[in-house]
Amino acid sequence: KFIYNHIYENELFPDVHMSRQQEYVKKFNDLLDYIDMHYDEELSLEKMAAHMGFSKFHFSRLFKQYTSLTFNDYLNYRRLKAAEELLSDPDLPIAEVSLQSGFNSISTFNRLFRVYKKCSPSEYRSKLSIHSLKKG
Repeated sequence: KFIYNHIYENELFPDVHMSRQQEYVKKFNDLLDYIDMHYDEELSLEKMAAHMGFSKFHFSRLFKQYTSLTFNDYLNYRRLKAAEELLSDPDLPIAEVSLQSGFNSISTFNRLFRVYKKCSPSEYRSKLSIHSLKKG
């Protein structure tokens, strides 16, 4: 399971009244839980903003304040963490790893994987199998 730190600091949203800060922290903790359970589905900034009751611009600003990442960067990061786990199964085709991780396009998956991991999914899988051979 993907693990992230929930943030409880009262000064996370410094320009917001204290009672509203607590409400925002709860909302964003719940949102991160939701993303963790549904990263493989079609999640958009617009849908998540509406779900939270914010305009997409306000949501984007608050999300970045809360996570230090844009919504799309966070979602891609979460999906890539899932892909890393799935790549440990040598019988699962890379295209299937891409789909099960929530990517609609194998080319987007390959490009983002290379950006974040500095290697292709196939190269990563090879490194995993070499590492597990050395452990065994």
